[in-house]
Amino acid sequence: MACFQATGNLQSNSGFFKQIQLFVMINRILILIMLLFATMAGHSQPKPSAADSIARLLALSPQEDSNRVKLLLEYNRCFFPTDLDSSLKICRQAFTLSAKINFSYGIIKGLNGMAICYWYQNDPDQAIPTFHKALARAMKDNNIDMETKVLSNLGMYYKVLGVSDSAEKYQILAVNKGKQLQDKSQYAQALSELATIYFNKGDYIGAMQNSLEAQKIYEAKHMNIDLAKSNIRLGMIYYDLDDFEKSIGAYRMALKINKPLGDINIDLAVFLNIGLLYSLVKGDQDSALIFLTRALRMAEENKDEDTRLNALVNLGNIALSKEDFKTALQYFTDAYQSPLIPYRNMQRAALLVNLGGVYLEFGDLAKAEKFTKSGLLLAQEQKFVTYEKSACKIMGDIEARKGNYKAAFEYSARYSLLQDTLGSETVKHKVAETVFKNELKEKENENILLQKNNEIKQKTIIIQSFYLITASGILLLVLLLLFVNKRNGRRIQAMNQLLDLKNKELHELNLTKDKFFSIISHDLRGPFNGFLGLSKLLAESLQELTQEEIKRMAGALRVSAANLFRLLENLLEWSRMQQERIIFNPDSSLLMPMIAETMRPVMDSAIKKRIEISYEIPAGLEVFADKHMLASTIRNITTNAVKYTPTGGKVTIAAKLLPGNSVEISVSDTGIGMSPEIVSDLFRLDVQSNRRGTENEPSSGLGLILCKDFVEKHGGKIWVESEEGKGSTFYFTLTGAPHPNR
Repeated sequence: MACFQATGNLQSNSGFFKQIQLFVMINRILILIMLLFATMAGHSQPKPSAADSIARLLALSPQEDSNRVKLLLEYNRCFFPTDLDSSLKICRQAFTLSAKINFSYGIIKGLNGMAICYWYQNDPDQAIPTFHKALARAMKDNNIDMETKVLSNLGMYYKVLGVSDSAEKYQILAVNKGKQLQDKSQYAQALSELATIYFNKGDYIGAMQNSLEAQKIYEAKHMNIDLAKSNIRLGMIYYDLDDFEKSIGAYRMALKINKPLGDINIDLAVFLNIGLLYSLVKGDQDSALIFLTRALRMAEENKDEDTRLNALVNLGNIALSKEDFKTALQYFTDAYQSPLIPYRNMQRAALLVNLGGVYLEFGDLAKAEKFTKSGLLLAQEQKFVTYEKSACKIMGDIEARKGNYKAAFEYSARYSLLQDTLGSETVKHKVAETVFKNELKEKENENILLQKNNEIKQKTIIIQSFYLITASGILLLVLLLLFVNKRNGRRIQAMNQLLDLKNKELHELNLTKDKFFSIISHDLRGPFNGFLGLSKLLAESLQELTQEEIKRMAGALRVSAANLFRLLENLLEWSRMQQERIIFNPDSSLLMPMIAETMRPVMDSAIKKRIEISYEIPAGLEVFADKHMLASTIRNITTNAVKYTPTGGKVTIAAKLLPGNSVEISVSDTGIGMSPEIVSDLFRLDVQSNRRGTENEPSSGLGLILCKDFVEKHGGKIWVESEEGKGSTFYFTLTGAPHPNR
């Protein structure tokens, strides 16, 4: 696939360019933008005769009404995107007339058209406010169709600009609005754009889910151009997951769909992808070089800057694969000087990182560091994790060559963490599972249709048999069938109930297993990597470190060890709980002394962050509970409260006696709070939570699951109330201590 991924493995002999797979991301982004522009411009432009006809109609219809606005909007299609000045002028006329006669549809369409013209003129200062004006009017008029279109356009524009958070935000809003539309075409477009955003972020599961859902709509509505583009996106996803056969299969399907359509942008995107895929996987670089050189020439002749930029970067990749670094540098430098680059954060970040890598090959550490650091900062700011990973790898090698081994270690550790996250087998498995579920759903629909057909055939046979069999024979047969059917029905029903029960048990076991392996593979390995790295640095560089550095590293080792101990303690308790090996031994005890004893391990973290811990517990309040389970529950909840409360905050532990001899215990904090989505997933075993604390403290999400098990073991319940930025309060109930006099 024609892509450019700023990542790789720097080696001592030929460096990180021998692993040519690292140049896969930017070309893919350019191809998606090229297809996006093709979508915005439309698959065909009206012929000149159409423009003349509409111009005559406008001249013959001077009346200022909604029909004239509609003619102006149609007239605009004759000029966009080839003559942007004329297109912008016509959209302004449509907007001005619509505002004058208060024609809401024309106001929204005129503003939206103006914003797209500003977009194509690379003028975000005009485009974004104009899009927002169109959105505000659509929301005011409750025009869901136009609201969906404008939201999706905003998301696409922010994606082109490389502002990933805003792109995702507006495209999700467009998807949610599009669900309400009867015609699902616009909804499918929003799903496709959201899939592209997830794909660029490395969220292959989200990309696959949205692509497949959009593809169903495209197939049902025979939207073949969009279906071809969807297959190109699937090919890119499979490429990143190293499934080259499925990748090529998706590209070939796109070519097959596009054959009767003849869309040159589709063919160009597919050939660029297949050409470089074979170049990287099969080593057939000459074929890719011939096609890319032709594409560059055509782009320059037609002043197509997007395709030119795409071809330049691809040609740079081919030069790298041949270790012709001088030619590669020329191509990448030309690409970086494109007038589009200042408006494309994603492409600029990738090119900066890769230019840094090229200069590293030449041994120019100053330029290598300058370009790579600029790319790293932009990637971190816009959350381009693929580029951040690549930049960390290159910076690690730069610092190592400069002799800054501590900085080199820190960059390498960050690279390893991102590498594990992006390339994990879990991601590949979940993507495959998503595809399988989609195929399974289609099979279920086929089975339902077959079942209906079988039922019709069976009824036909029964009707025919009615005319062939005697009345007594029919009666006997019906009685026999009823008896057999009733007996078999009871047996099948019992078997289905047993099967459902076993499936539920198996599902719970799988969730438990997945949670266990997730903690072992990620939450334990991550802290151990930091622990081992620091201890190795201490062992190998002890003579070179100052006393202050040794003290700081020792403190970091202590914190890491404490975190590991708490995680292992929770893991062992949870494991024993799952195996029902924890003895439940409730007894009456005073609540306040037990809580004070439990809080001792938590106080170190609270003191370090200057967090005040207060108690509102009535003297003499007793509970009837297992002391070990209750202590573990309070410790986990208060540890979380301290973890997610900023320095100088407050944590309050309170308790009160409720009617019916039950006790409600609460832990409140003034921390960062949680969104409703996070709250809904807190106690779920099938949702992985890796939300870090205000001081970057780690979290596995296991502690709250353990709390829920312990509280429910006592017959109580646990819940949480939270608001982002305003803190959280966790509640749980227990039975009060029995008193004969009450």
